[in-house]
Amino acid sequence: MYLDIRSFDSTEKASLDISRHLPARTRVGPVAIITERPAVFFSVLRKRWSKIVGEVRRQRASTLDKRKKNGLYNELCLLERLTFSLITKQPSADIVFADLHDMPLLSKYYTIYIYTDPDPTPQEIKLLAREHLHPNGLITAYTHDADLYIKNLCQTRF
Repeated sequence: MYLDIRSFDSTEKASLDISRHLPARTRVGPVAIITERPAVFFSVLRKRWSKIVGEVRRQRASTLDKRKKNGLYNELCLLERLTFSLITKQPSADIVFADLHDMPLLSKYYTIYIYTDPDPTPQEIKLLAREHLHPNGLITAYTHDADLYIKNLCQTRF
């Protein structure tokens, strides 16, 4: 298990960070995004995703280099094929959005993003890692104060 702690000061910045991180993480396997209001975060991230797809299309249309054009085509195919869903509607989607109480038992994800207020507790991270994370998976927790959070996390036994 890998744990990444990131600071944020707004929903905007957290959703931007996740949207930039997602293309690489979806290549590894299924992704879960845990948040208090999954439907709202779902719509915000889908809008950002549409912008990313549009940017890749623009880059592909503006290049003459055949190798670069093929690479962008492959990237575009990957980005467009990914499915997003609330976990309660389509739990088998590539990227699912849920709150902590929606997570089905025995589902395994290669990446779990946690964006809650208040910050996720070490016990919540431990539960997610034990029940829902692939053994080589990554949990990225967004917190208000990364230094304080890491200090508190270090004092907790996993």
